[in-house]
Amino acid sequence: MKIRTGFVSNSSTSSFLIYGVAIEDVSDLRDKLLEKYNITEEEFEDDYEGSVYELVEKEMEDVAGFEWHEPGDYDTFYIGKSWHLINDDETGAQFKANVEKTLKEKFGDDLEFETLSEAWRDG
Repeated sequence: MKIRTGFVSNSSTSSFLIYGVAIEDVSDLRDKLLEKYNITEEEFEDDYEGSVYELVEKEMEDVAGFEWHEPGDYDTFYIGKSWHLINDDETGAQFKANVEKTLKEKFGDDLEFETLSEAWRDG
């Protein structure tokens, strides 16, 4: 019998720890972005393959350090910034304020912020 003790390279587990928002109404997020970019439902299906992920990517392309996750079987969309990106001269409160300011500018004021951690397995 052989026992593997090294790294398993075909793992399909993903996880994250970010400060940001968990948007549970993905259709509302989609509608806001379609309206903002004047994209029709047909264009959304054709050009974005019906993926909110790509719309968020378009919205966030001008800010560094943010990440977004849309786990396959979940209805929630996560957007935020990893705690490991806090600057040496930045307090936790300043980090949170900067994240909140950026996301409110991008997605509106009606967001609830928190530290989010999630893990899922694709297989």
